[in-house]
Amino acid sequence: RLFEVAWGERSPPRSASVRSASPGSPQETLNWPVGIATLRATPPLVRGRVHIRSGHLNVRVGWGAAFGAWMAPGKTGLFERRDESPVRMYHVSKSYIPGQRAIDDVSLELSKGEFVFLTGQSGAGKTTLLELLFAAERPDDGQILVLGRNIARLRGTGVPSLRRRVGVVFQDFKLLPRRSVEDNVRIALDVVGTPRREARSRVFNVLRQVGLQHRRQHEPVALSGGEQQRVAIARALVTEPEILLADEPTGNLDPDLSLEIMELMLSAATRGTTVLVATHDISLVERYRRRTIRLEGGRLVEDVPAAGGLG
Repeated sequence: RLFEVAWGERSPPRSASVRSASPGSPQETLNWPVGIATLRATPPLVRGRVHIRSGHLNVRVGWGAAFGAWMAPGKTGLFERRDESPVRMYHVSKSYIPGQRAIDDVSLELSKGEFVFLTGQSGAGKTTLLELLFAAERPDDGQILVLGRNIARLRGTGVPSLRRRVGVVFQDFKLLPRRSVEDNVRIALDVVGTPRREARSRVFNVLRQVGLQHRRQHEPVALSGGEQQRVAIARALVTEPEILLADEPTGNLDPDLSLEIMELMLSAATRGTTVLVATHDISLVERYRRRTIRLEGGRLVEDVPAAGGLG
């Protein structure tokens, strides 16, 4: 449901036009009976205009948010869907090989401050889904809205602008080999223009949180695989991103350190960061009992809510 239009029984409108300001959405003119009408459009209406030709009309936007007032005949009113969900996917598909979908008709929504596990066997589509969310890939079909930006329509500076607000932990770390650990983490702050003194303090604090403050002057080649992974996690967390995407973040870590890293990411979620963790480690899923999405052959086959009201 995108939005509802309701009116009083004494003066229902004979017709009303709804025009979306979201590119690609259709303009609709409908003749409604008394009651509530539900309108749909693809891509979803983000904002728009309602013109009342007869009667009084109230606009209520879906997903629990509401905006609008009773409007008299001949008046025009604006509406906007006030939805703070930072990630929304609508019937998204992605193929690399003709006839074989890596992601197949996936729809999901992640809330602000929510911590979500993404599970599935190798080849299920977990990495592809993460890549779609930070615009490393574009969908073949469907719509992806990340922090209010339509991934398919990002051009020019739109992609780096979005990525400044999204922290990513890659499976292959993507560290700069000839720069120190400190430099690798600080570069994320340099990109967003953080003052040097503040950046130095934040880098030291996050390296201390992942247990690497004593290795901050070493280059990645001098680190173990697990230490390199912790550097990648520190780099993703240091900017306090609005969204954190982590692809197997505990894959090279021992059990105790894995739990410490998980607690760091859970702490980020409590501060309002939306966290999506792709993992094979079912023991972590069972331990933390957060919302769990399972992919199989590119399709979303299971979406289990968090236990006991956990976010």
